Amino acid sequence: MISISLFFSRKIGLSASGSHIALDAGMRVVSRNLKQNFAGLLVRQRASEENTLGATHFGVLRYSKNVGKQNRFGTMLTFQNTEADFGKQGFSNATFSIDGFVRISAPFSWNFMATKSQSSQAGGDGFTALSKFNYQDNNWSLFVVNSIITKDYNPSMGFVYASNLINTNVGGYRISRPQWKPKFVRQIDPGVYVDMYHRASDGKFQQAELTIFPIWIVANTGNRFTGNIIPTWQVVDEAFQIVGLPIKPTNYYYTRYRFSYDSDQSKSFSFKVSSEFGNFYDGALHTITTSARYSPLPNISTSIAYTRNDFNKIGTQKESKVTHLISPEIRLALNPRLQLTSFYQHNSAANRDVWNVRFAWEFQPLSFVYLVYNSNTSQQYMNDLKRFDTLRNEQSIAKITYLKQF
Repeated sequence: MISISLFFSRKIGLSASGSHIALDAGMRVVSRNLKQNFAGLLVRQRASEENTLGATHFGVLRYSKNVGKQNRFGTMLTFQNTEADFGKQGFSNATFSIDGFVRISAPFSWNFMATKSQSSQAGGDGFTALSKFNYQDNNWSLFVVNSIITKDYNPSMGFVYASNLINTNVGGYRISRPQWKPKFVRQIDPGVYVDMYHRASDGKFQQAELTIFPIWIVANTGNRFTGNIIPTWQVVDEAFQIVGLPIKPTNYYYTRYRFSYDSDQSKSFSFKVSSEFGNFYDGALHTITTSARYSPLPNISTSIAYTRNDFNKIGTQKESKVTHLISPEIRLALNPRLQLTSFYQHNSAANRDVWNVRFAWEFQPLSFVYLVYNSNTSQQYMNDLKRFDTLRNEQSIAKITYLKQF
């Protein structure tokens, strides 16, 4: 399913490469009641010589209104204006959107959204639209989602998964509690859905993925066991690489299988494990994902996640490769208003290590002091030195947000 975000706050104060850019000033206004909601944000980002980026103004306006008992309609405007500096021309970008939620009947609802982007640079004038019908009752969960993103749609303050695509996503599952089920089983939810993509510019088929899950068992304690079969059809128009393995342009069909188990997440110790295997493009791929969480006390939580990808005879050279992704994390809270979070990630495919440490103090409701440390280390091959070299980028950030309620 296509992911569309019109406003992504991390676009403010960070460059395209992820380095910190100082902010001069900012203001946020929020107004909420039972009938309507209004929010506004205005931020000035300082010019950055390191990133050869002129001073930038960011703005967001959001309004929504509740209509009737369970309907909502809204609109949002985002705008970004970067001044000319460091020998570069200035540019501007804006998006305007409308969205809504309509409760057609008790189990039947409709979500919709449409947005238009406008840019002073070439290739930034496009649109996107999304429609989702959802049916949910005690026995069935069904959905139909259609969306389109044109080739030139560009929300500079937001995020899109891809462009020039038409996505159709249809599926559902049966919520079943048969008399013959074992006593420890709460429900059995078999189902199927299809995720299909066409190119928006000419309607050409690009990809379809059919997910069949005959096994979806939920226990009374919250434990869950699932089994999926995933046939996939893909049309690759241009060569690309996956973890350095070149994939040639042609038509691909392959089937993958996924099994997973989740323990009771309400326990002080819980874990998840999944195994996915089968063909992948012109080779094979076996992926193992595990995670575990331990919370001996309500104010202490530790977790670790690990993913191993075993690529086998993939690409034009029929190469094999193993990648690892490991992510430990710890969260400490002296009280609900004073928290410390530390996160580390090692990505062997990108030869990158990332540290993030964040201290947060809510000194009054919805007003915070943040102290953040970031470290991004990567191993890159230096052609002139004929060896790998370590590149490190470190940041220390202090941030204060103050909310004045009237």
